Amino acid sequence: MIIEKLNEALEKKNSEEVRRPREKHKYYPSSASVRVDGKVEGACARKEYWQITLEPSSNPPAAKNLRIMASGKRAEEAENENAKAAGILVDEQTKFQHIIPPNGLRSHIVVSGALDGIYELDGKKVIVEWKSVYGDWSQTHILGVNKWGKPSTELPYPRIEHLLQSMLYLDHYKGEMDTLYLVYIDRGNGLMREFIITLNASGTAHISSGDDLGDTRFTVADIYARFIELDGYIQRKELPARDFNDSHFMCASFCPFRDRCKGGS
Repeated sequence: MIIEKLNEALEKKNSEEVRRPREKHKYYPSSASVRVDGKVEGACARKEYWQITLEPSSNPPAAKNLRIMASGKRAEEAENENAKAAGILVDEQTKFQHIIPPNGLRSHIVVSGALDGIYELDGKKVIVEWKSVYGDWSQTHILGVNKWGKPSTELPYPRIEHLLQSMLYLDHYKGEMDTLYLVYIDRGNGLMREFIITLNASGTAHISSGDDLGDTRFTVADIYARFIELDGYIQRKELPARDFNDSHFMCASFCPFRDRCKGGS
């Protein structure tokens, strides 16, 4: 009885939040995506199109998913408080705005958001992004630990969408802050892992986390190319093709348009 009432109240509150029109040519870092070997990684262009054009949701988030998002935010706030106590917090929720310049055929594009934190380590400022995860897959593939708490046989690696955001921040702040710490925390057991990310002169990212995990096969310019592609769809009022099938985890669990999109071309 209590759970049902709490869930109803949470879902009702979320449904009543007003979605406001976004400024023209303005996008969030979480909208980033890239093509790797012809396959899209990161955000789905169709989902972004419907969000920006204020299409009504066919699958509003359930209370469970709303709690997951809220718990991630609380974890970030708590760790920034710990950083403050450690004397390394410089700033938090730092506004970020990057301009992709016009090319004569199109307007400029703005990528706008906020950094989770700026810390100071050994006299240098670094960007810090916090991400919370949960479940066996994340524990094995991101945190590098199996379900028995032993080191995984797989090298840990950040989620691609988080890596894309990190590359955008590093490109914007290059020369001022050239290192980003992408820090994961498991909501279930409190385990943590940090990935240290830098940008190469070529625009690829270099990743390490104890082990050297090498360079990405795509550049920050490839990420900007997808923003330009998405902006073209928006301006032409043309619905993008599906980037993922129904079994993709973001479609199956989190997409607010999955029923509308299901079975589409």
